[in-house]
Amino acid sequence: MVGKPYKFVKDMVDSLYLPFDLVEDSRGAAGFKTDDGVVYSAEELLAMILKYGMGLAESHAKSPVKDAVITVPPYFGQAERKGVLQAAQLAGINVLSLINEHSGAALQYGIDKDFSNDSRHVIFYDMGSKNTYAALVYFSAYNMKEFGKTVSANQFQVKDVRWKADLGGQDMELRLVEHFSDEINKQLGSGFDMES
Repeated sequence: MVGKPYKFVKDMVDSLYLPFDLVEDSRGAAGFKTDDGVVYSAEELLAMILKYGMGLAESHAKSPVKDAVITVPPYFGQAERKGVLQAAQLAGINVLSLINEHSGAALQYGIDKDFSNDSRHVIFYDMGSKNTYAALVYFSAYNMKEFGKTVSANQFQVKDVRWKADLGGQDMELRLVEHFSDEINKQLGSGFDMES
């Protein structure tokens, strides 16, 4: 919802059963209205989440953290990426870089492995609530000189990324709810509507 115009978000949210009101803000973007009348933008809500995450990082590191590398889904365009950067700025975070989620996962996976004798392909798969993606990544190593010695350095190459923006866990749950509601309605008959 970050970086998307109001109509796009409204069309997406209309099919869901969510406990908040969606309104159009002064920029033409989606705003989320709380019970007490306060309207938050997607960037403001994301800023709250990022600030909370930075608090966890500082607690774990036992020192202040001001810089971050933030991962974003591979299908994020410029508008969404700009929205993430605005949210980080609202949270007081200096973003060193935005990288695709699969690149972050590949870095974490390969950071402590030795691929000098064993190149391999790995698929990183992520099914979220609203979308799914898979990335095929090739891990290998090459020799290089370091301080007069030949050492092996790992590398990875993203071979392919595919995603389905409208297939996620929440979509499956909603389809199951609709299916079983229809089944119950058929069994009970006589004008009973489980969904209303």
